Amino acid sequence: MTDSAKQVMAALFVSANGLKSSELTQLCSIDKTSLDGVAGEISTYLAGSGLELIIHDSLLQLAARQSYLPEGLGSIEVKDSLSAAALEVLSIVAYRQPISRTAIEEIRGVGALQSIRGLLEKDLIAENKSTVGGVKITEYTTTKNFLMHIGIPSLDKLPKEKQ
Repeated sequence: MTDSAKQVMAALFVSANGLKSSELTQLCSIDKTSLDGVAGEISTYLAGSGLELIIHDSLLQLAARQSYLPEGLGSIEVKDSLSAAALEVLSIVAYRQPISRTAIEEIRGVGALQSIRGLLEKDLIAENKSTVGGVKITEYTTTKNFLMHIGIPSLDKLPKEKQ
């Protein structure tokens, strides 16, 4: 592994929430092209280990590989801080996004406003407002913070939805 890769990996290790590529290029005195190569080198180095490099937009983070975590340990921080109702709403948003509050409430059969507020506050979901035919619409999507908390690089890595 190159010294640049070791330096980037060390910087990511001490950063709990990951670092933007612009921060890494500045900290490690490398350009964007070199960082892309270093990220590939780190991913290769970590292949088959209990860690993985997650890249989402311009954010890079070292995370525990979910497949190697002991059962019941994954996403413990999020699970401990969210109610069952909030976890249910978060699951609905993750699998059905973008989705309106009305659609969430139709799926659940009960109100979801309080859970949505809590998830917005924790930056696990985001509001996307638009106007269609003069009608204001608010839909919810998951955030990169959600992906980082559950340790996956993208939504296509979510477990398949049970029918």
